[in-house]
Amino acid sequence: MTAFYLPLGDDRYEPTRSTESPWDSRMQHGGPPAGLLGHLMAPDGLRLTRITLDFLGPIPRKPLSVEVTTLKPGRLTALVEARMVVDGKTAVVARGWHMAAGPKPPVVTPPVTPPPVPGGVSDHGLPGWGYGEAIEWRFREGGFGRYNGQADVWTRVRHPLIEGEDITGTARALIVADSINGLSAALDMN
Repeated sequence: MTAFYLPLGDDRYEPTRSTESPWDSRMQHGGPPAGLLGHLMAPDGLRLTRITLDFLGPIPRKPLSVEVTTLKPGRLTALVEARMVVDGKTAVVARGWHMAAGPKPPVVTPPVTPPPVPGGVSDHGLPGWGYGEAIEWRFREGGFGRYNGQADVWTRVRHPLIEGEDITGTARALIVADSINGLSAALDMN
């Protein structure tokens, strides 16, 4: 199993092949950087409630550093900014609002049972590129190469975000969030 990033110490990381973009093997797909910044910006005791990401250009698949700054500290809410820097240039800027979880609400909502995971053979995307192989895809409707603008797909991140660390639910969601446009395309992307 390969992680998306190998820790190099001092807030530095080495992206692995699992971050590889389908457009250029020297670049990263947007999902893993989103997951990394979202994970590293989390203040203790608060949960991420909103995140924005600005990709300032293609993200090279080279060693990088992450700079995290708390813009608005607080015990109940905080605004945190994280920057991914590659070759001395900022490649991605993320800003996240975080909130304290608070007490359990008095109203009980009945649980919603999700639909079962689609059976059959999983489709790992387009073979030959790292990110596509690092995510498991199971389609209920649509699929890669089907351009009807609709898809219903189950995904599973197959690797840890950072080698030696457990992956969080937030990081899992951020890693796959940038894939939606490719899963429900109405036009061929080539």
